[in-house]
Amino acid sequence: MDGSFYEQIIILLAVPPGNLVYHLVLAFSIAGALPGAINLWQRGVLAEGRRMVIGLSMLLLAQFVLIITAGFARFFPTLGIWLPILDRATSTFNLIIIGWLWIFPQKSRQGDSAATILSLIVLISTVGSGLWWLNQSVESNFNGSSVDLLWTGFSLLITLGAIVILTFRRPEGYGIGLGMFTLFFLGQLVYLISPLPLGDFPGIIRLSQIAAYPLLLTLPTRFSLPVPAEKSGAHSEYIEIFQNLETLFSTSKPMEQCQAITGLASAALNADICLMISPPDAKNHITLHCGYDLVRKEKIGTATFDSKLVPVLSESLRQGRPLHLPAEGNIPDLAGFEKILNITISGSLLATPILAKSGDSDRALVLLSPYSERAWTAADQNYLADVADSLTEIFDYQKKRLSLNTQLAQSNKTIESIQAENIQLNAEIADLNTSYRKSIQKIQQLTHQLENVSPTGKEEQAK
Repeated sequence: MDGSFYEQIIILLAVPPGNLVYHLVLAFSIAGALPGAINLWQRGVLAEGRRMVIGLSMLLLAQFVLIITAGFARFFPTLGIWLPILDRATSTFNLIIIGWLWIFPQKSRQGDSAATILSLIVLISTVGSGLWWLNQSVESNFNGSSVDLLWTGFSLLITLGAIVILTFRRPEGYGIGLGMFTLFFLGQLVYLISPLPLGDFPGIIRLSQIAAYPLLLTLPTRFSLPVPAEKSGAHSEYIEIFQNLETLFSTSKPMEQCQAITGLASAALNADICLMISPPDAKNHITLHCGYDLVRKEKIGTATFDSKLVPVLSESLRQGRPLHLPAEGNIPDLAGFEKILNITISGSLLATPILAKSGDSDRALVLLSPYSERAWTAADQNYLADVADSLTEIFDYQKKRLSLNTQLAQSNKTIESIQAENIQLNAEIADLNTSYRKSIQKIQQLTHQLENVSPTGKEEQAK
């Protein structure tokens, strides 16, 4: 009784109208996860949102292609022959994308390359197995055929690989991903070892997919969105901004002013990292004066590096022109900043020179988005240019202030020198006064002695 009921369910999912329920459950599960992923992407807070949107869109597109092919197969027998192959290929491709989403939420060259290579293998296998199946008898069942077993074995290897990698990498929410792939694994394993019902579609694998795919709805919730500023942390951010402003206009130390400027610029444009650098010098060295990491709330210190690490930015700085480098451009400057800052940078770059009143540029602001992967707009570029223009007045004021401080220091030295000379002259005058008083005393003594000479002496002197 139980075995008969189990077999009826398996057969129901492999033939109309049960197979339509299978397709709809998978499609609605994927579509249900998309709004959450789009929300993450639109808010520009999580770069993972964009990867989720791309992955889920590919899953949904593959599922729609399979549904449309199944619908037209009633009218075009050739499509009906290809349908079992497309079913296995779609299931295997979906396993690859789901594994890519769960295992590599952030950008990973190894993960992206592996998913691309496996997808190409699926495409090549689809063409090869389809040509083989076309040469088989029309009355043959695809279930249990050699190609079917190869597809199932390939899917089983992908599933086991995903389970192992998830266990070792343990990305956020990996437990739900393990649950999904465990269900996939059980369905594939039972399909291989249990007696196969006649037909072209694996009912038990479809049953495991119906149980696993709704777990995709939790995919966007694996990341916690930051609470909006007006609800949490607003006061601390405002306090930090005011502190930077106070530092900017109260201190005369260049490093403190630099830190204040990069902190204000990163907060104003919501940039993950803001750097202040100088154009290449005669030795093609670029000086990083300071920077600020808005996400980590960390200050970035001074450094010097070769301009060859950022060739496009270096040329832009030499010409005193603004620059926007998109993340998709595969430009060496982003890899250069990865080495300089020792972080992974997958977002775009925005830079603008800070021009002096003379038109020369000796500094520039650089914005990076390694965490949020924010795509800069023309409005952002214009706003950064306005910030740089306002800094022109500040640096001009700073130079004048430093010049005045230098003049004041020189004046103080002159005054100290004059004061020292006055002290020396006063000492000499005191010495002269002392000598003068001693001379007067000597004269008085001599006069007194003359007055006290004897009368005999006076008479002899008179004669």
